[in-house]
Amino acid sequence: MRDLTTIDQRVVAIRNDPQAVDTFISEYTPFVISCARKVSGKYWLDEQQDEYSTALYAFLCAIQAYDAQKGKFLTFAKNVIRTQLIDEHRKNQKHSNRNIPIENSKEQENYFICSASLEQFYREDDAEYRRWEIRQFKQELALWGITLDELLTVSPKHFFTRTLCCRAVDFVYKRPDLSNQVLKKRTFPFAEIEKSLKIPKKKLERFRKYLIAMLILKAGDYEYLKAYVSEWR
Repeated sequence: MRDLTTIDQRVVAIRNDPQAVDTFISEYTPFVISCARKVSGKYWLDEQQDEYSTALYAFLCAIQAYDAQKGKFLTFAKNVIRTQLIDEHRKNQKHSNRNIPIENSKEQENYFICSASLEQFYREDDAEYRRWEIRQFKQELALWGITLDELLTVSPKHFFTRTLCCRAVDFVYKRPDLSNQVLKKRTFPFAEIEKSLKIPKKKLERFRKYLIAMLILKAGDYEYLKAYVSEWR
């Protein structure tokens, strides 16, 4: 059974609660808009535009259809939003009198997808998504009583120590039984790490908050933040 992140668990828990779903959608509206902008190629989207309502509806469908054992929710939601917007674009093109210099429907689809992909490289859009990731990461850390400022102070300063921590996190991440232990019991399996990796427990215990933060980052949908953690590359 796949280990669930906090977001995944929340989606599974709220899907039959309309009020909770509305709250969740409100919180993740910036995420939805960012996905819609990347696919549509539009720099600005607001509530009056069709892409906005289509993306929001797709996000709702993603909540209802999400299967927790097949992957992370935000990755699934991105794909649902993308598919829905592309389908909507196809329908609109069929009823449009505009002549697009594309020879066939397959090339037309490729043209649309490639044009939309270019938008994700705009600095403004990347910055917005990074800000969203940071907000989400801070919320997940808060559940463990960890702040970003504190994380900076408790992070290992030496390369060798960071390498040991990364080995430990990677070991836990690849073991569902251990990652579930961290999630449910709020304890880090130092004893199991020492037994399996031969890393002394004393070397890791002082970096508990750092280890938890890196596990959250590794397990979550943090495309941009992960890029700053070179050990995961």
